[in-house]
Amino acid sequence: MSKQDKIICLGKEFDSEDERREYFRNELRTKLPELKKIEGFPLGEDEDIVNLSDPPYYTACPNPWLDDFIAEWEKEKEYIPDRKKDFHGFQLAMENIHSLMYSLLIDTYIKNP
Repeated sequence: MSKQDKIICLGKEFDSEDERREYFRNELRTKLPELKKIEGFPLGEDEDIVNLSDPPYYTACPNPWLDDFIAEWEKEKEYIPDRKKDFHGFQLAMENIHSLMYSLLIDTYIKNP
């Protein structure tokens, strides 16, 4: 399998979705005792919770990988080309809209006190 055909999830490489799913389901099994301490943890057998889950994307209980996803997405945002320029353009557009709206409001209140 070439590097392009590999599945990369949270920095780990897998040959297939089944391999990824099995790896993270085993990880979920090891995390369940700690997750059960969280208020609102669902009632049910461990294996039922694992079988209903497609970790790390979806878990039938509190997802222990959410912080990892957020950290990964934050890193990816830094590498998006022109991200700062795009944001600056958006910010300027919003400031112009607000400026126009305030001008219209001021004109309205001055003409019609």
